[in-house]
Amino acid sequence: MAIRTHDFTRVSTLASVGKVISSQSDSNQEALGFCAVGWNNQNKYSKQCHRLAERARWWIILRENGVDFDPQQFSGDEASELTGSDEAVGGEKKYAASITMALVASLSQVLSMFEVGRLASSFAETFKLQGDHVIQCYIEFLLSTPTGIRDEGNARSLDIRFDLDQCERTVKALLRRLQPAMKRSAVLRRCLVTFENSPSFNRDYERFSLIL
Repeated sequence: MAIRTHDFTRVSTLASVGKVISSQSDSNQEALGFCAVGWNNQNKYSKQCHRLAERARWWIILRENGVDFDPQQFSGDEASELTGSDEAVGGEKKYAASITMALVASLSQVLSMFEVGRLASSFAETFKLQGDHVIQCYIEFLLSTPTGIRDEGNARSLDIRFDLDQCERTVKALLRRLQPAMKRSAVLRRCLVTFENSPSFNRDYERFSLIL
């Protein structure tokens, strides 16, 4: 019910309580020196609570940063997840991958480039995304057309993409981390196609030069 109503703080609290209860049960089991079916079920419960706590943490971060998402897409069949089903795990990975760009864009409004990379990488690690997925998303975001109007007097409202010098330095550093070279070419090609279809194509020559 708490998930359906998007009460993610309550979900996080319930998951944390479950983690504590299950850890205490594990300690009791070890002290008693036996392993029964009930304790095996308790181990499954413990894994579910830990996974739910991880999800709830990210649901709260996503909501606080204005990222549109469906928490149900993160919750596959629990039995399948516990057995490592590719269908359950893969479905969650695909959905997490699909909102990474939105997460990067939202975080970039309030955090430094370093912090954006760190937090987005943690998101990728939690949902077992490919290591370079965040790098590619970040490059595509930095080379995309800024939204809104540039306001030099309000640093917090300034879209980081207006700072082409900083974008260039960061993109070059990120590109060096992408291997092999084919991946670098592929992500730049996507950036070029996106830019060519944007309203700024015929006037933002500096950004066009940066992508090239």
